[in-house]
Order: sequence, then structure tokens, then C-alpha cells
Amino acid sequence: MLIITGTQRAGTTLVASLFAHDGYYLGNTNKDEVGGFENQTICSFYRDYLGDIDFPYADFPHDRSPIVGVQQPFSHIAGSFAFLDLPVVKFSYLCMNPAFVSIWHKFRPAESYHDKFLILHRNPFHVIRSKKIKGHKFDNDSLLIQQSAASLESNFSMSEQMIQNFGYTSVIVPFNKLITDFVINNYLTLLNVDIRIPRTTWEAIYDSEKIHFR
Repeated sequence: MLIITGTQRAGTTLVASLFAHDGYYLGNTNKDEVGGFENQTICSFYRDYLGDIDFPYADFPHDRSPIVGVQQPFSHIAGSFAFLDLPVVKFSYLCMNPAFVSIWHKFRPAESYHDKFLILHRNPFHVIRSKKIKGHKFDNDSLLIQQSAASLESNFSMSEQMIQNFGYTSVIVPFNKLITDFVINNYLTLLNVDIRIPRTTWEAIYDSEKIHFR
């Protein structure tokens, strides 16, 4: 499974949109002017595992009600995540907290799965600036992803290193490189993923005037 990840405001929605345009279902079709396509199964699993009903944000369209108390064995909650098997998904929050990576590895260890991570990276100060442009859109974010630029930079570095140490295949895509040329297929090749994005798809999706490029 290919996971589009990194941090908020780093181009994950742009990349997810390329796959969605070409007919891939990423586990969610929800999208607005600041983001979208976050996989519902993954987000619901993390919400329940973390015990944070606001994860990733308060009005996220989860695919089920939160599991609280002893309503169900946790093995049932984890099952849908552990057996998730789509060609490509988006979970843009993974590198915002190294604990998220540890949780991923606990339930989908590299030695048992073939998960590959396309990690989008953007200058953390630009990430925070971009969020402030549409500040009201991020007011309902979980406290776990409301971070300063300094903490975001530190968490990204630790998370990316953990992904490597756990043995996953991954590649980092710099935001500035992503939006200056049609390079996405270069990174898919590095990941040995048997998917290619046509240039016509890039031209249909990419728009430098959109808010997420500021």
C-alpha cells in the first residue's frame, strides 16, 4: 500500500488529487479548499487508539462512531486498519508526531506488510504560515497536531527517521520541488511503485493560484 503522508499543508492533497483524478479510491472523497482525501479507516483507528474524539479534527467525517469504554474489544477496532489494503491512501498527519509512526508500526509492521511512504516535506514555518491564511479552517484540529514550527520540524525529523529505522520503504518529496515541475513519477519510481501519473492529469489538477500553495 502506498501512503501519501508528511504533514499538513505540504502538498499531500495535491498528490492525492492526482490519484483520485485517475480513478483511485483513497478511502474518502471528502475535499474542500484546504485539504481532503484523508483515509477514513486510518483516521477513525487513530482517533479511537489515541482516545481523542477530535482527531484529526472535530468535524472529520468518520466512518463510525467513536469507541469508548469497553464497548468493543480493541482487536475489533484495529482490525479494519490492520487489514486495510487499498493501492494508495492518504494520511497527512503521520510525520507530525513520532508516536503516530510507532502506532503504525505496532499494527502494520514493515516485516509483515509492504507499506511504502511518499513523504511530503515543506519548510515548517511555511506550513504554519499557510495554516494561518485559512486559520478558521484549522481551529478544530486535534491538539496533537496544533504545533509550532519548531516542534513540527523536530517531530518530522524524528518521525522520518523512525520510518527508516523500522525498515519501511520511503522517499521524501520536497514541497518546492513538487510544485515547480512534473516530478511525481520520479519519486514513484524510487519507491518501486507500479503506478504512473500522466502529465495530462498533472495539468488538470495543478493550479499555482490555489490557496494551498501560499
